Amino acid sequence: DEPCTRLVVEFDVTTYTVKEGEDFVNLEVVKLGETSSDIALNFLLGMEGDTAEGGKDYGPFAVPVGSLLGILPSDQNRLCFGVLLKDDSLMENTEYFTVRLEVSTLEPPPSGLQLGQNKAVITIIDNDYIHECDTNNG
Repeated sequence: DEPCTRLVVEFDVTTYTVKEGEDFVNLEVVKLGETSSDIALNFLLGMEGDTAEGGKDYGPFAVPVGSLLGILPSDQNRLCFGVLLKDDSLMENTEYFTVRLEVSTLEPPPSGLQLGQNKAVITIIDNDYIHECDTNNG
């Protein structure tokens, strides 16, 4: 039996700001409480309403999570993973995308597990600018 304590898994930080041209953004999930079981988690990229486009502006996941499934071992309180960012030469407004955390149904979750902050929003600031020409070159 699991101990009768609160067990929460959530994003450590829920808002990130990165510049287009950076290789990836690192996100971290933390576990609050103790369990003797590993926790299987799904990470879902993008939500309706996001302004950044998957495959064009970001994605897929970077190592160590190579897919949408991550395992938080029972003896660890943190799981770090990255999402790849993509650079382009288009002038764009600031864009954002969301990463959502869910408990996987692949394995039965530990008793009493709750999700805390389960969405992280990543804002991408464009790195493509209009360069003004100097017309006073005499």
